[in-house]
Amino acid sequence: GVSREFFQLLVSEIFREEYGMFVHNPETRTFWFNPVSLESGLEFQLVGIVLGLAIYNGVILDVHFPLVVYKKLLGGTPSFA
Repeated sequence: GVSREFFQLLVSEIFREEYGMFVHNPETRTFWFNPVSLESGLEFQLVGIVLGLAIYNGVILDVHFPLVVYKKLLGGTPSFA
């Protein structure tokens, strides 16, 4: 529906590498936080809010993070192994 298209368009713009917030690893097909990003923590918090709103509204987005991010979100101990 309309909300699905809205979130898909919004997230595809947010994750564009030209904005510098995230970098894409084509080998693993995942996104990671850009270590040289000039954005403040509030901008990253806003991205989290947008992703949370999409989940709340039942919209599945094509955004992939490394497993360590999901472990941290679930309250686990993050590790790269």
